[in-house]
Amino acid sequence: MKRVGITHRDFDVDAASCLRLLERLNEIDEIAFLDDNDDKAVRDVVRLTGATQAVFVDAAPRNMARLESMKVQIFDNHSAPPKPEVSSFDLVLRGLGPKGLSVAQLEKWRQLVWHCDRRPHADNMDIQKAVTRIHAVMDDIDAYRKWFVPIFDAFLVGAPDDGKAAVLFRECANGFLERVPKATARPIVERWLQRLSNVNELVRDQRNILRYVSYMEPRAAKEWLDTCFNALEAQQVQFRQDREEFSRAYIEVFGNTLVISQVTASKTFLSAARSIVYSKEAPPQVRERITDRSKPWILVRVTPETMNFQIFGHGSTDTVQRILDDSAKAIRAETLARRKKPVPSDETVLKSGGTLPGTEPLYFHSYQGKGYSNILWGSNKKTADPASELGANADDVRRTLIDIVRQVLDDNYFVDWCDGCGDEGCPLFPWQLSRCIERRNHSR
Repeated sequence: MKRVGITHRDFDVDAASCLRLLERLNEIDEIAFLDDNDDKAVRDVVRLTGATQAVFVDAAPRNMARLESMKVQIFDNHSAPPKPEVSSFDLVLRGLGPKGLSVAQLEKWRQLVWHCDRRPHADNMDIQKAVTRIHAVMDDIDAYRKWFVPIFDAFLVGAPDDGKAAVLFRECANGFLERVPKATARPIVERWLQRLSNVNELVRDQRNILRYVSYMEPRAAKEWLDTCFNALEAQQVQFRQDREEFSRAYIEVFGNTLVISQVTASKTFLSAARSIVYSKEAPPQVRERITDRSKPWILVRVTPETMNFQIFGHGSTDTVQRILDDSAKAIRAETLARRKKPVPSDETVLKSGGTLPGTEPLYFHSYQGKGYSNILWGSNKKTADPASELGANADDVRRTLIDIVRQVLDDNYFVDWCDGCGDEGCPLFPWQLSRCIERRNHSR
């Protein structure tokens, strides 16, 4: 029986760790990375690999009912019953056991995965950040085989040599600076070199890349580090381009909420915007509003060619949830109306998480105040059909979304014909906005 392990594209530490553990346990024979886990994509992978079983890790099939004829196994903490203490790697380890592998080393790696999966880390030497960067210079298969597997395997069987790791790191860093004298990443690499003055502190950090380099053989470590520095440079070059894009973004304030919107193809614009908004280099109108991380702000990104869009919220999770609930209701209602389909009168239906029939491909990641929700019409990993109902081109879509967000956020902004929000003939009535419902209730 041939088995294929399946996870999402642009894998993270959790997903890659699951795949490699399954390989080391001889539980899978092939691997695949999918943009979309619908039944057609899964069947295509199974057909191409000749597999008779699909093993999903850190992901799950979108429509399990359509895969009933296929043997499927799932290790996905996102689709499992709520257990915030587990990662997908936890589920694999608990389900299959360590077998002949080192229990002690697997436990250390399990803790690493859990922290990477659950807790953001600001340090640029963080291994999760390194995994994210590596996708800029390698496709998923190469990043997994040539970059991730060596460090995972070395950690399981090797013995750490901190001094050797520091020497190799310094050599590779200096070599990079010599090869790329005008490197955009030069300031970061130079700071990393300065931090080598305290090697013990670096290797004690559970997530620092030097800790894991210390387990590798010199030749493998050099190749691994060279790739890290190349990926860091690619990321910093892209960040510079994103900063330029941000300088041209539309920055507006509706009610008490800052809204930033831009038409851009950059997949990293969101992370760059977050970095800029919380920095001292933020534009004055941003600094006036975002005085700490609890202050709400919304980012609207529309892609120029595909006319896909994403809306992300930041700040107090409860506040952001209310904003995105209303935004999802309005966008869905407007989409249904423009498609000449009936609009649900129940606001709980309009703001439900996931997809709503008739509004596909819009997907509402609703975390109900337990995380940052977002609204997706396509994503970095999967391109959807254009949002042509909302505009003839990308900037039209952006303008439509901004008009909707303004209605959501500005309590003092009502259309001229508004009559206490009780007129069902009002174009905004089907949106079921919270402020309209509240005004309607007070007028009774």
